[in-house]
Amino acid sequence: MDFNPIGVNVVTASVKIGEVLKSWDIDKSGTVDIFDLVFVSRHFGETITYPLPDPTAPNPDVDGNGMVDVFDLVLVSKHFGEEIMPGAPTLLDVYLTATVIRTRNGIKLKFERPVWAIWSENIEPSDNAVIVLKTPKGKSLALALREPVDELSLRRIDPSLPIVGIDSDMRLVSIRLKNMPDRTVLLPNYPNPFNPETWIPFQLAEDADVTIRIYDLRGNLIKTLDLGHLKAGYYTSRSSAAHWDGRNELGERVASGVYIYRMKVGDKAFTGKMVILK
Repeated sequence: MDFNPIGVNVVTASVKIGEVLKSWDIDKSGTVDIFDLVFVSRHFGETITYPLPDPTAPNPDVDGNGMVDVFDLVLVSKHFGEEIMPGAPTLLDVYLTATVIRTRNGIKLKFERPVWAIWSENIEPSDNAVIVLKTPKGKSLALALREPVDELSLRRIDPSLPIVGIDSDMRLVSIRLKNMPDRTVLLPNYPNPFNPETWIPFQLAEDADVTIRIYDLRGNLIKTLDLGHLKAGYYTSRSSAAHWDGRNELGERVASGVYIYRMKVGDKAFTGKMVILK
């Protein structure tokens, strides 16, 4: 059998073999972390059209099915590879305060600015606005979907453990809890006896309209302190407590004696006694 030679041009080529970043490392940082999860949650429910205009841009459709859904969140959570907070959150230099309000079903956190996620141990949200995922080493991650949230209802949270979050500016923050009163209380005025002025402290378990009326022992109304609509919290310092200057509605100083002060909060009333001593 005769063979005819064929001319061949030899071209030198090289192949560069590198590490391929997994699709669940969305921001291509080299680690699968909380930022990848938040990126998916921000685009939750969106439809992704292929081919992508920019294949190098972050893609929240982790499983490539054309929809950003719970399966994408589960995939990222499954491959969650690095702890963002290996130690105490005091290593973070950005803080965010969350007010703790007791409710019938647990507690509510009110954040001073919206958050995309909070991450800690032993948290159990009861809010439909978030989705809960488990990450390695027993931690729980509560993720807001599509929009950051400024409050979050929880069945439980352990305030003694570090709590980390992602705020609306996509910054990693340490969350500090500020406890609210579990009941509304009218506290003793100070100073008492007094002359000529005194402060009437109190605490509110929930937001409410607050009015304090002062009477003499014969039941005559002496002065009304309309404090307006107040948020839940502690009103105990001189800058926040109700202040009475010892004058009646006409601006006249009242006589020495015993006076009754009555605080009305919604449909509840609380009473105290004070003494002007000149």
